[in-house]
Amino acid sequence: MAYNGEWAASYGFHPAVLNYNGIASVDGYLGMYAQEYKDKWQKVIEPAFPGSPSLADYYMGWGARVNLISANDENTYAPLRVMDPEDKRLIANMDELRSLDCKYIFSRFGISNASEIGLNLVGKIHR
Repeated sequence: MAYNGEWAASYGFHPAVLNYNGIASVDGYLGMYAQEYKDKWQKVIEPAFPGSPSLADYYMGWGARVNLISANDENTYAPLRVMDPEDKRLIANMDELRSLDCKYIFSRFGISNASEIGLNLVGKIHR
């Protein structure tokens, strides 16, 4: 399957990496998101709020970032050479994410609950 400009989200790295590589992203770090978009994005990540209280507080208190957050309050977008979180689940409202026309999730690590949330692996890079 080839990428043809469809919308995507990132998990495990900063959303700008997608943009730097010519991939259109529904997530990002901009100082001008419309409140309607922030409200929509909140519905996407709200299921992770109970397990990620500090990331939920960060999201609710800072209007410039929309991104998928971890299931257990671990910062999964930190610019680290090696990213190997303990909890590799993605906790998100996938219907809301799809409603943003998001077709792909690019992840730095395997999402352990991928089949449970309806994700299919379409490619993998080995290093």
